[in-house]
Amino acid sequence: MKSVLRVGLRRGLLEIKEFFREKDAVIFTAALPAVMLILFAAIFHFKAPGTNVPAAEIYTTGLMAGGVASTSFVSMAVAIAVERDTGGLKRLAGTPMPRSAYFIGKVIRVIVLSVIEIALLLLIGIIFYHVKPPRTMALWWRLLWLTLLGSAVMGVLGVAISSLPRSSRSAPAVVNLPFIVLEFLSGIFIPFFMLSKAIQHFSLLLPLAQLAEGYRSVLLPPTFAHLEVGGSWNQLAVLENLLAWLVIGFVASVFSFSWGTERVLIPRPKAALKPGPKTID
Repeated sequence: MKSVLRVGLRRGLLEIKEFFREKDAVIFTAALPAVMLILFAAIFHFKAPGTNVPAAEIYTTGLMAGGVASTSFVSMAVAIAVERDTGGLKRLAGTPMPRSAYFIGKVIRVIVLSVIEIALLLLIGIIFYHVKPPRTMALWWRLLWLTLLGSAVMGVLGVAISSLPRSSRSAPAVVNLPFIVLEFLSGIFIPFFMLSKAIQHFSLLLPLAQLAEGYRSVLLPPTFAHLEVGGSWNQLAVLENLLAWLVIGFVASVFSFSWGTERVLIPRPKAALKPGPKTID
C-alpha cells in the first residue's frame, strides 16, 4: 500500500509538471473562469432580492464552483481521452506501475489545479468586487473540504465520461456539451434563485449545484440564505450529495474505464493458389 501511494505521489508530481509545461493550457484553464467573472461583473449590476449582495459577489461563488468543475471534470476527461487515443494508456498499462497509482496521480493533479483556481478567483473577488473572505476558521475549513471533495467528485465523473469520446479530436466537444448544460442548471451562469422552482429542485440532485451552494454559504452573508431552496443553507445535504456522487462516479469509472481501444485483427485472406504448369503424361 505504501509503495502504491509513493508511486502515485510521484505520478501526481509528474502530471503537474507536464501540465505546467504546456503554458497555453495553463493560461486558458486558469484564465477562463476569471475572465468570465470579470465579464459578468461588468455586464450585470443587480442585487439579490431582499439583500445588499451585488451580482459580482454572487458570480464569484458560482464561478468558483464552475472553476473546480472545469479543472476537474473537463480537464480529466479530455486528458484521459487524449492519452487513450495516442496510445499512452496502453503503454502505461504495460509498465510495472500499479494501475491505481495512475488514478492517484490524476486526483493529485486536479486537486492542485482546483486549489489554484479557487485562490485566483477568491483573490479577484476580494480585490475588485469587495468579496469578504471567510469570517471564521469554521468557514475556512468548509471552503477547504468543499474544494477537496468537490474536485474529487468532479474528477471521478470526468474519468467515467472519458470513454465517450471516440477520438482526442472529438473529446472537447463531447465533454463540454454536458458540462455547459450542468453549469446552466446549477446556477453558475444564471443565479440559482432566478431559476424556476422546478429546475431548482431538480438541480439540487446535481453535484455542481450543491458545490455552488456550499461556496455561497462560505462567502455570502447570512441574509442571502432565504433565497435558497428551503430558505437556509443545508451543509449536511451538500456533504451527503457530494459523497453520494463520489460513490456513483467511482462505480461508473470502474465499469466504463478502459486502457485503450481493442484493435480487432482481421485475418488477411490467403493468397489464391496459382495453378501449376500442366504436365503431359
